[in-house]
Amino acid sequence: MQYSVLATSLLATSAFAAGLGKRETFSQLSGFHSNDCSGGSDVLTVVDSGAVGTCLTLGGYSSAEVGQLGGGCLVTIYTDGSCSQGAQAGNIGACKKPNSGTFNSYRVNC
Repeated sequence: MQYSVLATSLLATSAFAAGLGKRETFSQLSGFHSNDCSGGSDVLTVVDSGAVGTCLTLGGYSSAEVGQLGGGCLVTIYTDGSCSQGAQAGNIGACKKPNSGTFNSYRVNC
């Protein structure tokens, strides 16, 4: 009996851990304080499907670069805090700079 309880517990733990490893990444965006996507960056990753389509805030970055996008997903970076002004489509590996000011929000759509 002890062995079957232990085996069941191990299987449940393994299944839980496997499920955590399968989280889908919808986007990975790096924000830079330099205007050429160099130096230190903050990496912002959207892995929760509940965040898709939601306006998410940034900390006022001078440039940004998309490092990863999930299949069929697009990321748009904005200069205001409400995802309505200065929109630029983020492309994987392309350094984006705002036309004026800084990037202050972004939205991932899939």
